[in-house]
This record gives sequence, C-alpha cells and structure tokens, in this order.
Amino acid sequence: MAIGTTCPSDGDRVKSSGSQDPMGNLVAKIADLSAEIISLQNKQVEILETIECLPFEQYEVLFQRYFQHRTIQQIAEDRNCTTSNIQKTKKKAFDNLKIMKRF
Repeated sequence: MAIGTTCPSDGDRVKSSGSQDPMGNLVAKIADLSAEIISLQNKQVEILETIECLPFEQYEVLFQRYFQHRTIQQIAEDRNCTTSNIQKTKKKAFDNLKIMKRF
C-alpha cells in the first residue's frame, strides 16, 4: 500500500525544461524595456527643464557635459578657458541645483 506520491531523493534535482513560452517572455521583456525607456526619457526632460533655470553659462556647461557627452577638456577648448574654470562652473551649477531642488 502506497503512503505518498513522492519519490525518495538524495538531493539530486531534475532540471526543468525552462520557459514554455519563449516568445511570450520576449514580448514581455520588450514591453518592460519600452516602459523603462519612456521613464528615462521623462526623467531626461525633467532634468533639462531644471537646468534651463540656471544662469546660461552653467546651463551650457551641464548641457554640453551630460547631454552632448563632451569632456571637460572639449568644453574648455571651445570656450578658450581652463578645465579648472569649467569645473568651477559645473560645481556652481550643482550647488545652485541643490538649492533649487532642496536636496
């Protein structure tokens, strides 16, 4: 007479066959990534709107650095100034953003 329906095990596990709906999983992943992209785009717009409130020089440095992905050196060369000057402007911009956003 059987007492249960399970087999005794010495710790070995059987591998499952994985996902039964790989196409469905792919579609779900694409939908998740699309939602994440939209969220990041919205955040980018919010950041851009915030830095537009800064004095023009500070805005330009942050925009070129973080939206155009230019180096401090490239920005300094375009403005005929030192990298130290650009770093100071960037720091002032972040200080102003902290005040504006009350971080």
